[in-house]
Amino acid sequence: MILFVFEGYKREPRLFEAIKSIFLPREIEPIVCTYRCNIYKLYSQIKKYDVFNDKESVDTVSILKDILISKKDNVLDGINSSDISEIFLFFDYDFHHHCMDDLVSDNGHIAEMLDFFDDETACGKLYINYPMIESIRYTKFLPDDEYFSYTVTREQCKSEDFKNISHSFSHYKSLDHLLLSNNPKESDEKKSVKFVTAKTNWLHLVRMNVGKAAYICGGCNDAHVSKKLISQPLIFKSQLEKHVYGSECRVSVLNSFPIFIYDYLSAVPGL
Repeated sequence: MILFVFEGYKREPRLFEAIKSIFLPREIEPIVCTYRCNIYKLYSQIKKYDVFNDKESVDTVSILKDILISKKDNVLDGINSSDISEIFLFFDYDFHHHCMDDLVSDNGHIAEMLDFFDDETACGKLYINYPMIESIRYTKFLPDDEYFSYTVTREQCKSEDFKNISHSFSHYKSLDHLLLSNNPKESDEKKSVKFVTAKTNWLHLVRMNVGKAAYICGGCNDAHVSKKLISQPLIFKSQLEKHVYGSECRVSVLNSFPIFIYDYLSAVPGL
């Protein structure tokens, strides 16, 4: 079984359902749980276990189970670490919640977590959305050739809530272009059309986000870049150096789901 841990309980699971149906092999058994707090809270809770200096002995499943049970969430009840072959965690950067001094400190914490959660077959692999999950909508009509250039300032995220910014900016006024039909009354023909449309749009987003990650890390918008050149730690380091610590404190808009598809499923047709 593969464990997927999401920060939010609304958008992420809905989007993942489409990814699972379109891209994941049928033999994969995913377990989905939602953390319902941000990455900074996750860091502080994991820190209580004093595990960062001893990765070899870490039982991520047990730690997550303890944390979720404290939130009255029993989704991992009966699941042992031996049942899980891979772990993936998806969280938002959310850099607008902090003053600059706190931001510098929290960036250090994120770097520590990216170093810790760097292997899906061990402690787990962490993916980060910049600035948050709604970056999946921050495009014009797909494919958007200008996507590689889009950035937002910390002040913009503070003053206008990035969800509203994305809604205003996007060609798409909902997530329907990325989702599959869940209407049992809809005809098979309509469901098939939605499947093809959603898959096409996801493939556009994979190429756009992978190319943009390459641009952030190396200055070249290359959708066929080597995975090791757009690792999560490298993307984070480049975001800090090129955008976050710049005069305007910006972040380059990037979504982690398309990067995950590229990392994990780059053999699928169309990539």
